Amino acid sequence: MKVIAEDVTYANPSTSVQKYNKIKDQIAAFAMILGTDHVNVTLPLMAEDNLLAVPSTFDAEWVREPHLISIMAPYQVQIANGIDYWWNRAGGKGKPICTMSMATGYGQAGDEGAAIATKALGTTVASAAKFRPGDQDFVAQVTQLKNANCAAVALTSLPTETAKIMGTAAQLGFNARWIAHVAHVAPGARQVSHRRLCEGTPLDVHRFCVARRHSV
Repeated sequence: MKVIAEDVTYANPSTSVQKYNKIKDQIAAFAMILGTDHVNVTLPLMAEDNLLAVPSTFDAEWVREPHLISIMAPYQVQIANGIDYWWNRAGGKGKPICTMSMATGYGQAGDEGAAIATKALGTTVASAAKFRPGDQDFVAQVTQLKNANCAAVALTSLPTETAKIMGTAAQLGFNARWIAHVAHVAPGARQVSHRRLCEGTPLDVHRFCVARRHSV
């Protein structure tokens, strides 16, 4: 078996179209297409060419798509599960829940999960902070959440941004519970024990904590 790999620019989904057209006639399937917006732009091409792909994005929109092979629970389900667990089993009931997300289709998927969970729990999102791909400074967003007295924040970001957001929160003395899904987990975090992730940090990483204890 021969593997053909092409790099794309995450912030520019059109690069996926270029690389798709470059290699589509040389492959049997795409083992990975990275990013919700990148899947969006290549999906019509896959349908036209009758190709399959494993999306490295877990938007619920893809679950019934015949040209995509789902391998994990969608972001919406992961975030909804995380909020439900925090509310019902981790002392969150009645406290303000907020969101912080990237202003992309990826971020929207996380926000949809938060909307589903808060509606089911009879509450609302107290504050919704947004940031753009490539942002380096998160003081404004974290300050917004702190001023809203958020007890927990459902976060949809990438690992590099997550680290900076956590650092900013620490600097500003914002001690909310952060609820995340699998895409936040950088390689170094995967080496941390399940017990430490679930009980020793303020970040509820869904893949290790919530998924193993509770499901919708």
